[in-house]
Amino acid sequence: MIKNGFKLITVDGESACGKSTAGDILAAKFNYLHIDAGIIFRSLAYYLRSELKRSSELTFGEVECILKTKFVFRASKAFYNNRDITAILTTEEIGLLAYELGQQKIIQNHFIDFQRDLIQKLSLNKKGIIVSGRIGGSVVFPDADKKFFLTASSKAKTDRRLKQLQNKGFGGIRAASIAKTLKERDNIIKILPTKNLEVCARTNIIDTSQFTIERLPDILSSYF
Repeated sequence: MIKNGFKLITVDGESACGKSTAGDILAAKFNYLHIDAGIIFRSLAYYLRSELKRSSELTFGEVECILKTKFVFRASKAFYNNRDITAILTTEEIGLLAYELGQQKIIQNHFIDFQRDLIQKLSLNKKGIIVSGRIGGSVVFPDADKKFFLTASSKAKTDRRLKQLQNKGFGGIRAASIAKTLKERDNIIKILPTKNLEVCARTNIIDTSQFTIERLPDILSSYF
């Protein structure tokens, strides 16, 4: 892994557990850079389905080109054609598209390579980087300096996602539908069936069910 005092921290976990929020706040607190792998991967899914009308047989070069030339990423926000499309990317529809895309081994493997290459390049002159996502600590960056895995009860996750979508103006969504979608997307074994996804011994597992997402960064900070 990268040396010279540079720190790499991964914040993984299930849907609606506060990974992105924690990444943003922790990065600001410690003057680190935050990379939201989930938003980046959702952008890839959005572009493939909306623009290319396909979602398979991509090379690493194509994945890299799409993500580097078609989008601008700032913390947990994504911009396409100078338009903030983050709200679209966080809908359940795009989430399912990304889930389906993630089941294609070749695309997922290219995305893993892309993340490693990105972190290597961005680490220059950076104090540290926080990567929030699904499998950062277990698969992509197994040697990260600090690793977290966030979990929560089905009810807590459903309530949070429903509130999040309502706050963004998406109405008419049923809690039962959200719960079903979250359960599907949190079955990480189905997404990467050939990978060893056991949470390793150095990972700090945190159940966020009993506290608000706003408290999460302080709780994670206590492990630093």
